[in-house]
Amino acid sequence: MLCALLATLANAACSRRAPLAVRATLGASTPSALPVPSEPAALSSAALPLHGDAARGKALVQRFECNRCHEGTGFAAAPLTKNCFSCHEQIITGRFPVSPAALARFRPHVESAREAPSLTAIGGRLEGAWLRDYLLAPHDLRPKLTPTMPRLALDAEQASDIATYLTVGTAHEAQPAPQGNADRGRELMDQKGCAGCHAFSGAPAFTAVDAAPADSDNRTRLGLGA
Repeated sequence: MLCALLATLANAACSRRAPLAVRATLGASTPSALPVPSEPAALSSAALPLHGDAARGKALVQRFECNRCHEGTGFAAAPLTKNCFSCHEQIITGRFPVSPAALARFRPHVESAREAPSLTAIGGRLEGAWLRDYLLAPHDLRPKLTPTMPRLALDAEQASDIATYLTVGTAHEAQPAPQGNADRGRELMDQKGCAGCHAFSGAPAFTAVDAAPADSDNRTRLGLGA
């Protein structure tokens, strides 16, 4: 019975480009799908300082079930029936309890969706105001890969509360500029095909490449090992 349920869930969630962008509303049991914007929206609040309530932000992180994809939310990992990326990992490694034929059918849809960014100590990597604005208008930083950030029905206060909760106690510190050869760095990024997954701003266009269809192939191609 459990296997049949899991198979049904996986087939419904992963038979198309997943996860779809969703607008989740507080108190709604089933978020509705929305189109994914191709370009980031202009953010009028970019220059505003972050003022939020961490306690309210924690409640929102729990309500929106951010732990279904992300580690570092302050909550335990979601069970397998709700844990998107653990489910994907089990499908890719052949441990998901369905038939080999079903695994073969599911696998192509999740091979590039094995993990989501960790939110652990995210305040040390991102400015809280940037995180707030990203929550209000998410845009794909790796547009050629399958995973995409859900579009949540947040107002500015709720986004500020979540950003405050996720960054409290881990203040972002400006880092000194790295010392290196920018031209050589640019050449290496072209050679490694970084534009096959990532979108870049503030730099001339990189050589267009197609992302490898499988995550394992990507890792081999980029010299990252198995």
